Amino acid sequence: MNTTTEYPEDPSRTGGVPPGSTNSGSRNAGPPDADSLNEIARNIADAATWLRFMAILGFVGAGLLAVTGIVFLFIRIPPYGGYSRLIGVFYLLAAGVYFIPLIPLNRSASFASRLKTAISYEVTVQALRSQAVFWRRMGILSIIALAFSVISIPIAFIFARIAGAGRF
Repeated sequence: MNTTTEYPEDPSRTGGVPPGSTNSGSRNAGPPDADSLNEIARNIADAATWLRFMAILGFVGAGLLAVTGIVFLFIRIPPYGGYSRLIGVFYLLAAGVYFIPLIPLNRSASFASRLKTAISYEVTVQALRSQAVFWRRMGILSIIALAFSVISIPIAFIFARIAGAGRF
């Protein structure tokens, strides 16, 4: 496993010289010194409980969405009429999409928990990489949700207008 770290070109983004670096112009400064690594690893380990808690809450939420979707698929609910199955499919898709970022969050919690017993540069890097994947996926899902909201508002007005036109 490659244990070198790439730092941004702009030293102002890293607060100057990267930890463990003896040459401010070096892009591959290598792992941080022991004190810096211990501090980073302790902070990640401190977050392990909350990372695991949020992952479990997410899995429970995805499970509840899936159960709701299954209920809508197999039980005809009167107010929704023939749309029950469509709503069920939507809930199942939402559960699947909600589940996607939870995998790296749970993985990050596992790496962070391992840091409680033994501090390791490789485990620290893996914990941070898992967090980066989690936040990347959450950002993408947030953009999709925002776009869906923006698109659905005019569509809802159009359908409301069409539905209301027959009543006048």
